[in-house]
Amino acid sequence: MEVIAYLESLYNVRITPHDTLIILDEIQDCKRALLALKYFQEEYPQYDIVAAGSLLGVAVNKGEKEQEEEDFSYPVGKVDALTLYPMDFEEFLWAIENGRMTQTVFLFLVGIYIGRKRLLYNEGNNLVIWKNIFVIAIASLFLLIPAYHLLPGIADIPCVDKSLNVLLNMWKNFAMMSLTNYLGQSIIGAMLFYNWGFGLFRVCGHTASWLMGAAFIALQYWFCTWWLKSHKRGPFEELWRRATWIR
Repeated sequence: MEVIAYLESLYNVRITPHDTLIILDEIQDCKRALLALKYFQEEYPQYDIVAAGSLLGVAVNKGEKEQEEEDFSYPVGKVDALTLYPMDFEEFLWAIENGRMTQTVFLFLVGIYIGRKRLLYNEGNNLVIWKNIFVIAIASLFLLIPAYHLLPGIADIPCVDKSLNVLLNMWKNFAMMSLTNYLGQSIIGAMLFYNWGFGLFRVCGHTASWLMGAAFIALQYWFCTWWLKSHKRGPFEELWRRATWIR
């Protein structure tokens, strides 16, 4: 425990078992550190440690060749080894908020393109363009062919057709305020779970997180129904319309 106490004193932090991750970078600079991981894991398994070194593999191989086992001895069975390679451009983009940043920018650019081309207006050959898009979308349904053969005509069954209509009508208001709902989920969710907010990811498991998400969607569903009783659009939908509508 001397090592833990020393690190806490040196960096003025509290090291909590199963919660604090200890990172030992460039571990090859301390010849006995890698071997010490074995004994540390046996005596203090409650602490999580990551050891990294850009020349670690070279140092270990050199030590084995020169039979310097006391300098570099790999703790077999006590550590999990991972080899990290440089990220390519696609992985770099995905690493930025799990791709959310680049996806948002792309969707924004697509929206600008559609707006500038006036594709949502009934003019020119826009109808032909949307017909082609519709044909492509229908052709993509080949993925549902197995389901069609397994469940023939399921959508034509009166009770199923009525149930689908009820479900669609039920979520109509929610869909009309999709931008407001998306931004609300992103802002509130980030505030609840991210480090800069309440950081609930530390204490909430999968079940609790799922229940919180379901409760928030139910709250949004009620809000959408209430809001659209007196408004044509959601609050953010109206702001977006006023900001982009050219009179």
